[in-house]
Amino acid sequence: MDTQVVKICKLVKLTNAFQVIHTVYSTRWLVLKAIQACNTNAGANELQVCIVPPGGTASADNSIVWSKSIATKDYLTMGEHFLVPPGYTVQALCSVTGKMILTLNGQEE
Repeated sequence: MDTQVVKICKLVKLTNAFQVIHTVYSTRWLVLKAIQACNTNAGANELQVCIVPPGGTASADNSIVWSKSIATKDYLTMGEHFLVPPGYTVQALCSVTGKMILTLNGQEE
C-alpha cells in the first residue's frame, strides 16, 4: 500500500465538451477539498462536473453538479471532502468554451 500523500491543485479553462480534470492514481483515494468554478463570460454559463468510474462516461447519474447556471462574473464552490475511488476521473464542461475556469484542490492518499 502506498502511504505517501500527494497534494493536488489544478487550474483548467473549460470547454463545451467533457474533459478529464484529474485521474485518481490506481492505489490511492482522492480527497477533494474544494472545486471552484468562475464564470468569466459576459453572460450566464452552465457547468457540469462529474466523478466518472473507470470505463464510464460523464452523466447526470455521476454528477456533482449538472446544468448549473452561473451568472456573469460569479463563481460556485463545491466538493468539500468528497472521496473519489482509485481509477476514477473528475470531468467537467461548460456551455461556452473558454469562459469558465475550474480549480480543483485536494490530496491523494
